[in-house]
Amino acid sequence: RLLSGFRGTRLYHDVTPLDPTTEKALSARKAALDEIVATSDFVVLAVPLTEATLGMVDAAFISRMKPGACLINPARGSLVNEADVASALETGHLGGYAADTYEMEDWARPDRPQHVHPALLASEKTVLTPHIGSAVVEVRRAIAASAADSIITTLKGDLPETALNPQVLKRPSRTRSATAAPCSPPSAPPRRWRRRGLRFSNTTSGTSCRVKPTNRRGGSS
Repeated sequence: RLLSGFRGTRLYHDVTPLDPTTEKALSARKAALDEIVATSDFVVLAVPLTEATLGMVDAAFISRMKPGACLINPARGSLVNEADVASALETGHLGGYAADTYEMEDWARPDRPQHVHPALLASEKTVLTPHIGSAVVEVRRAIAASAADSIITTLKGDLPETALNPQVLKRPSRTRSATAAPCSPPSAPPRRWRRRGLRFSNTTSGTSCRVKPTNRRGGSS
């Protein structure tokens, strides 16, 4: 919707395509990723960080981009290889880079960099913000409400719509049974759930939380 004022061609790629009505309203057309990369003046990343998307924007990806095109990453830092982005900016193949997220933020990576790549900080072709894309009152409230709803749903014994690993409910338990969480829920979750940690995603920010069981002595496990 925001891009409609610029009258450009809007292409998107998603494993779940938009319905025809939404596509028409947004003047968007589903296209192959290769077509988007090769023809777009601005490539905006809007995907979660998974094993499949980790480092998806590397030197090979950038080489397929239109010369002088700009890359925008408001999603997750480790979607891109910052060193490759810095190199492409230096050669001029990449016209600009804007980011609100960085590789150094992804704590799940044991090899994550400790700092934002210095060449990105020094470049005049970059616009970098300190991960404030969600810093709007309405959005922060929605994030908190989504997390609270997921926790309450879990404690009631139901499966949150945002569950990332519902398969844990089907695996045999390898730990001892646990006591209810110390937050005094209205009812204890089913025994099969208390034995495992259930992770759920925040639908607004893309972050994830984990409901952990407790041990027999009442401490966190």
